[in-house]
Amino acid sequence: MIFRITTFGVLFLFATKTIASPIDSLINIIDNSDENRKFSLWTQVGLHYREAGNFDSANIAFHQAEKYINNEAEKGNYLHNQGSLNWRFGKYADAEKWYDSAITIREKLKDTSGIIKSSYYLTLVYRDLSQYEKAASITRSLIQLSSALNDSSSMADMYNHLGGIFLRLNQYDSATAWYKKAIHIRFDMNDSVKMADSYSNMGKIAREQSLYDEAIDYYKQALQIYAALGNPKKEAYTHLLLGGTYWAAKKYQEALRQYLITQQLYERMRNKQQVASTLKNIGLIYRDIGNIDKAVEYHIRSLELFRAIDNKPMIGIAINILAGDYWTAGNYNQALDTYQKALEVRKQLGNKPHIAGSYNNIALAYKSLDKTDSALVNYRRAMRIYTDINDQRNIAAMLNNIGNLYKRNQQWDSAAVYLQKALKLRRAIDHKQGIGYSALNLAQVLLKQNQHKRSRSLLLTAEQVARDLEDQYLIQESCLMLSEIYDMLGNHSRALLYYREYHKAERKLQVDESIRRVADMQIRFETEKRKRIVEKKDAELKQQAMRIYYLTGGLLLLLFLIVVVIVAFIQKRRSNKLLAMRNHEIEEQNAEIEAQRDLAEQQRDKISEQNEKIKDSILYARRIQNALLPPDDQMEKLLKQHFILFKPRDVVSGDFYYFQQYKDFTVIAAADCTGHGVPGAFMSMLGISVLNEIMATGDFNNAADILEILRRKVKKNLHQTSVKDSNSDGMDLALVILDRKKMKLSFAGANNPLVVIRNNEIITIEGDRMPIGVHIYDEAAFKNQEIKLEKADKIYMFSDGFVDQFGGKKGRKLMSKNFKNLLLDTSKFDMKVQKEKLDEFFVKWKDDYRQIDDVVVMGLEI
Repeated sequence: MIFRITTFGVLFLFATKTIASPIDSLINIIDNSDENRKFSLWTQVGLHYREAGNFDSANIAFHQAEKYINNEAEKGNYLHNQGSLNWRFGKYADAEKWYDSAITIREKLKDTSGIIKSSYYLTLVYRDLSQYEKAASITRSLIQLSSALNDSSSMADMYNHLGGIFLRLNQYDSATAWYKKAIHIRFDMNDSVKMADSYSNMGKIAREQSLYDEAIDYYKQALQIYAALGNPKKEAYTHLLLGGTYWAAKKYQEALRQYLITQQLYERMRNKQQVASTLKNIGLIYRDIGNIDKAVEYHIRSLELFRAIDNKPMIGIAINILAGDYWTAGNYNQALDTYQKALEVRKQLGNKPHIAGSYNNIALAYKSLDKTDSALVNYRRAMRIYTDINDQRNIAAMLNNIGNLYKRNQQWDSAAVYLQKALKLRRAIDHKQGIGYSALNLAQVLLKQNQHKRSRSLLLTAEQVARDLEDQYLIQESCLMLSEIYDMLGNHSRALLYYREYHKAERKLQVDESIRRVADMQIRFETEKRKRIVEKKDAELKQQAMRIYYLTGGLLLLLFLIVVVIVAFIQKRRSNKLLAMRNHEIEEQNAEIEAQRDLAEQQRDKISEQNEKIKDSILYARRIQNALLPPDDQMEKLLKQHFILFKPRDVVSGDFYYFQQYKDFTVIAAADCTGHGVPGAFMSMLGISVLNEIMATGDFNNAADILEILRRKVKKNLHQTSVKDSNSDGMDLALVILDRKKMKLSFAGANNPLVVIRNNEIITIEGDRMPIGVHIYDEAAFKNQEIKLEKADKIYMFSDGFVDQFGGKKGRKLMSKNFKNLLLDTSKFDMKVQKEKLDEFFVKWKDDYRQIDDVVVMGLEI
């Protein structure tokens, strides 16, 4: 009795949060059950815990069941269940031993069905260990056993399983053939659920071949069957597959919609493990479209759920994915720390493939931190594990990674040795994509060693693989290098041909990136819109509670009024009959008038709705833009005497101002982007984002350096190569780096000047006559100008909106000279007063004329 209480206590400690009502019921009846039933009952408890993702509690329950084994058949079941538990949790070596023991027992009992079942699950272990030939060989023998038993259902399952093995090997024709064999048997058996499973499998093949529309059709056929049969578990899983397919097809919004449906279905089933897995996938979509903050949010929620159900293998995976978010965001030290935490979890589980994967990720983090020796140590650790488990594909990947590490450090001979080994192994296992990338990497090394012919041969191989797989990045890189090699060899026509192919691939990649950016903006807008709707509904619910309160009192009053109305109705009934005849004629006339009025109201409401949607979109854009501009309190803290006159022409602005503290310096800029309104706002957000990126890297020495980097990144983001072939979008700006300790500033300008007022005199420092963006003339480097400052100097930067504004008595532009004189006249006032004076002048000058451009004027006093 004491031992049994202790066992319950251990189970309670392991599974307080995850214990479900079926487990409660089973444990409650074990005490009063017959000894012969206890094996079955404890086994059911273990299976429930296994499905809930709780390894420790399931293991305890199975060991309790072991004490009540009555015969060899039950012993076989116990061994099989232990195998399934260890396989589910990635303990493949232990799972293999348990399944082998179960098969041995069942062979002695001549239990053919049991042998088939345990052997089938053993093939799943070999499949997950990437030992595909072994898995396929055992599965073929199981087909023969199933045939001998005339078990059509089992044969269909084995055909289906073989299809899955060949799908993992990317042998799509073989996979399709096996899946179709399974479909024929299931069709003859009229097995609707298994037919739907087969449609789902065909969808997986189509998806792997990038036939996304075909895959979606298969998944929808499966979904229709599952819905008709009322199978929510299969229904949820199929929505999950649809989400993955839409994601692969770059239809991000539809992918998110499918994942959210999946999440809701699993939440209704209270399946926390699958909810967590779905949240993980949603986070990966946000990472793919560049919204790292949202990715981290969802991946932390996923990790918390996996921890709540104590699913250690998935905890390791979730931590690993979170580390990937940090790495993608460029936070390499945080990524390294998180990858090491994932490794600690995986070491506890002893899952060798996952441990090796963690070493590979840690090596990647060290590589990103330029710690070559540490990266090399971890790549070799990963390769030793992959060698122990004979994972040929990942052995080749590690050889390739080590080769690339040597290549990065210009150790060409060592790089060539490892890349040749990787290429040889990938050819031996026929790993197409691996062959392409190893050939490209080795070609890059050989080109550095002036082995042009060998390099060209490998690049032709890489290009062919890339085209077979439609890998645009591989096409781009191989064609660019082929263009360079043919140019070196004097074959200019071939060089030009490959350069054009390089540009085609580059454009396709740019389109993919644009799709991600647009999807991110759309999803952000929809999320904000849904948030406002929820807030509105919450407010309505509060109002509804008050309405119910008032309604109760109103109903009592209404009852009294009804009595009064009934009495009045009886009295006036006679007179109403006479009026009814007259009203009938009036109503016919009113009906025609009301019909015309209703039509007008419908048209008015439709126009109003459209205007409201447009207004909401623009107001949301203004919120985003205002969030990107420097906060007033931050500027007030560091620049005591300053002002900013910011007057957008429309709701959003193409002008922007910028302020950032960098070390002991203050970086300040005023910019005028191409266009105004929404187009200008997009340009301004791009400018602010790039300036923030430059500040984060700190890769500059003076103001001119910042403008050079800004121009390069703007041209890259806008895909500008020349005036003839590109758009002319860009920006003009003045930028200074203020050093108040040394009383000097560094200035550089793109078409915009800097004005300094000193001792009541105007000093104009002209910027370079070229914009940030593509330029009609040959580009020159921006000029950096150092200015020694004096106490009480007043510094001004501005766009051309104020200068070019039409107004005055003659309706002409203000012009630069008049504007500078205006600055001189107002410079004697305090900075806040200057802003008011300039604003008053602008309003008075403009009078009834339309504001033609956005206006920004910045002033500060030293």
